Order: sequence, then C-alpha cells, then structure tokens
Amino acid sequence: MAGVNIVQISYKTSAQETADLLSGYVQLTFGNAAQTAPLVKSGRLRALAVTSARASALFPELPTVAASGLPGFEAVQKFGIVRAG
Repeated sequence: MAGVNIVQISYKTSAQETADLLSGYVQLTFGNAAQTAPLVKSGRLRALAVTSARASALFPELPTVAASGLPGFEAVQKFGIVRAG
C-alpha cells in the first residue's frame, strides 16, 4: 500500500526478534503490543503506530497506521493456545 520495500524475516521466537531490534540488526518490526509495551514505556523502543483499525488500549496515544496516512490499512493477529496430548 505504501510502496515501501520491506524484507520479511521469519523468527522462531519473539525474543529473537526483539533482541535483533534492540541491537539495531533490524530497523523495524510489527511486534505484539503486550510484549513490547514494557520496552516502549521504558524508552528502549519507540512505537510509531498500531496496525489495528482502532486505537490500542495499551497505547491510546498512538495513531493507527490508517490515520497516519494509509487509509484502509489494518493488520491484526489472532492467537490460540491448545494443550497437546
């Protein structure tokens, strides 16, 4: 939508992804708000926007990507946990 060339890196864990972001190995990530909130609130990371259609309860001050200039943009993740066996 924005005409930006972004290379996708598939991480096995979010901890690996966060470590690479903090070290500067990668410049941006679309991370889980609940997991990154402590790092944003401490100032170690800077959040630019939320990818959901509406503002986030964790970051009510952040604009949505759609409100930042890409009308219609929305990307959300759904998680499910099941017990094996």
